[in-house]
Amino acid sequence: MIRVVESFSSVERLAFAHEFIGNFAAGTEILPVGASRDAVDGLARQFAATYASTFGLHRFSLLQVAAHLAAGELAATGLSPSTRLEAVSKEA
Repeated sequence: MIRVVESFSSVERLAFAHEFIGNFAAGTEILPVGASRDAVDGLARQFAATYASTFGLHRFSLLQVAAHLAAGELAATGLSPSTRLEAVSKEA
């Protein structure tokens, strides 16, 4: 199930996410995605402070999700992802 919440209030978005995750049984595989990994980790910490069990939460930033989705396509074409450091060293 995918839920998209649009709100200018971060408090409102976090409350919704907290409630949404709480509706699932412990151990359910859930993929919270946020603007940054720190934001999603904060949500997981907030959730862990309320619920006894938090395993099954796989946290990603939007960029991390894009990289994971692209990895299969890159591998199929014989390419691999590179880091900024790798790109700079190849230019030198």
